Formats: sequence, structure tokens, C-alpha cells
Amino acid sequence: VSSRTEFSECMSDAVKNGKDKVKVDLRVTEVAFEFRLDIPLGFVLNEFLEVTESVADQALKYGVKSGWTIMSIDNTAVDSVVSFEAEISRIQREGNAKCRCLFNAFTTRFTYSTTEYMGLEFSDTLRVVNIEPEMQSERIGVKEGWVLLSVNNNLVSSLEELNIQIQRASGIEDTYVLTFDLFDNNKADDDMTVISAFKSKEDAHSYPPKVVFRTSEWWENGLSIPEMTNSKQTASWCPKRCLSRSEILNKYFH
Repeated sequence: VSSRTEFSECMSDAVKNGKDKVKVDLRVTEVAFEFRLDIPLGFVLNEFLEVTESVADQALKYGVKSGWTIMSIDNTAVDSVVSFEAEISRIQREGNAKCRCLFNAFTTRFTYSTTEYMGLEFSDTLRVVNIEPEMQSERIGVKEGWVLLSVNNNLVSSLEELNIQIQRASGIEDTYVLTFDLFDNNKADDDMTVISAFKSKEDAHSYPPKVVFRTSEWWENGLSIPEMTNSKQTASWCPKRCLSRSEILNKYFH
């Protein structure tokens, strides 16, 4: 699930199907930004404290996405739209010009400006190994340990491919979108995503694309990695979020 609304729908479906138990895997990616209070924040919240479709102004600049959930303001937790608005009003009454909003980020897509330095370094396996202070990546909330998947929906599996896609985007658009796989503490959890790229360098131009599991050592008990292809276009079948071990097995091996 990618939002609280989807979670509620899944729970309702479970009840309708007669299930009395469900297994929930929690994975929280927290992203915080400092907002000025003298201009529009640029986002609207629904009753579940989720950011709605219309993102503009400061929120758009920071890369806030629809579906993110607001958690706190200046380290004060909020649990409703009323408490969110009350906290903003309190901060303004106290004469503060800015506030720090903490979000649950249910997305891996971040928009970069082509005219500004990225401010991050990648390892040979496309894992983010360094975020430079006060640069673009830090401001929009990218974290160390994440693994790059694609540039403008073009999958990359090497630093060479990454540089080619960045150069191509820089010559055409003002912005480009990097999609990351979210890993915490520079390593993958035991039962979370191991897919970090979906084609190898030598298969970069093949169609249909082959599925490549970069961290194949994660597979236990002698599970082998079969060569797999998919007749659909890459963008339509590449996962946009973390997959659990059972989801990977069901999606790719059944």
C-alpha cells in the first residue's frame, strides 16, 4: 500500500473476505522540510492527513508528493487537520517565521533541477553513499543507503548508464526524475526489497527486458534466480515501491 487510504481499503477487503487476521509489514521513511509561514505551504491535507493531488509553491519545490502523510510540526505530533491548523496558528502567534514539517514519504520519486548540482555520490552499485549538506539532494529529502532505479523512467544499472541519462535529460528538460529503492541504515531489511535493477548492462537494449536481482545473496535456502522476461513495457511492470519477500515470490515465480 502507498497511503493510509489504500491501507483502509485493504483492511476492509480482508474483513469482507472473512479473514480474522492480517499480516502488516511496517516501513516508515521520514522526510522533513522547513516551510516559510509568510507564503503558501503548497499542500492540502485530507481527513487522513494525507497530501492531496494539488501540490504547489513550497511543497512542489521540496518534492512533496500526493499520498504523503504529515506526522508532526516542529516535533509536535498532529493527529487531525484541526490539530495541524491549530499548530500552524500557534507557531505564527509566537512570532515564528518558519516551521518544520515531518512527513511519511510513500514514494521513491524525486525531481531534480538540471541547472543545479545534485549533491550526492553513488557507489558502483548505484547506492547513495554520500549526501552533501545544503545541496539539492539534501533539500528534497534523498537519503544515504537508497539505491537508484531509474532516471525519467529509464532503468539504469551502472554509473555509465546513469551519466548518459542525466546528460540526455539535461539537454532537453529543466528537470529530471530519479526513482530510488528505499533502504534504511545502508542495508536492506531481511524480508524487504532486494530488487534494485531490472536489466543488466549487457541487456540494456534488449526487449523484452530481463529481470536482474542485484543482491542475489539475499536469497536463502538454495533459491535460484531464473532468467525471466516480461512482454509488457518496463514502466508498467517495474515495482514503484518496496516489495516483501512473499510479494516477490508471488509476482515473479508463480
